[in-house]
Amino acid sequence: MALAESGAKVGGQVIVVPGTSTGFTTTGMTMIHQDTTGVPGAAEAGDAMGWSVSADDYNLDDYADVLTGLPNEDITRSGANQSNAGLALLLKGTSAGLTGSGALSYNQDTSGITGWTEANDKLRLLRPPHPGHPRGLPPRPDLDPVTGNRTPAAT
Repeated sequence: MALAESGAKVGGQVIVVPGTSTGFTTTGMTMIHQDTTGVPGAAEAGDAMGWSVSADDYNLDDYADVLTGLPNEDITRSGANQSNAGLALLLKGTSAGLTGSGALSYNQDTSGITGWTEANDKLRLLRPPHPGHPRGLPPRPDLDPVTGNRTPAAT
């Protein structure tokens, strides 16, 4: 189980609580935030990491990954701060559990995502970044895969 907890760590965090045949256990519990090694960015008050959480094997390596939204993340674009532009992070699963190592960051300046980073966009996870994933949401060519917004061609 992946839990979002945007108020405990400055900037928010994601906690994974493993399950057993008898229920959940704190043994092997993992907490990931932006100060975790390998996670892009830095934990800042108000980022709201964990605002949204989705777990699946997104990279098809047989380990559960976690996709989480940070709607209040500030992004620097062309040398200017874009306050509350937002982003989504993909945290990768391994045989030892969830890790910050190799985490990927998606924002509106990421290739393949429509639009561009602007202040108060509040981009966050609404859909997995790979909508054609065999266990993900069905493809919607009229929607941006991360924001869930209609693409310009579809409006």
